[in-house]
Amino acid sequence: MESAALAKIVTVQETPNLIVRDVSDLLDKDLPFDFNPFNAPVGTIRAETNLIRHPTRCMSLNMFKDQTNVAASHSNLLLMNFIPIFDCD
Repeated sequence: MESAALAKIVTVQETPNLIVRDVSDLLDKDLPFDFNPFNAPVGTIRAETNLIRHPTRCMSLNMFKDQTNVAASHSNLLLMNFIPIFDCD
């Protein structure tokens, strides 16, 4: 998806690169709701209205935020240990 487009660009430019992808949603859990409406101009209002109508989804959204933070933390650890291998000067 996004990483494929990025890899294509940096390959054409012959720029060294490393792409790390995180998985922030669990295999046995669905996302709290469809995030795609946030991409549309009036989608944010619809998504917010959906949350107001279904407040229990806020708890699921908070759990998703926690999972995303764990995934980001794991990526950070990986990169902090991986990047010093390369001489970037």
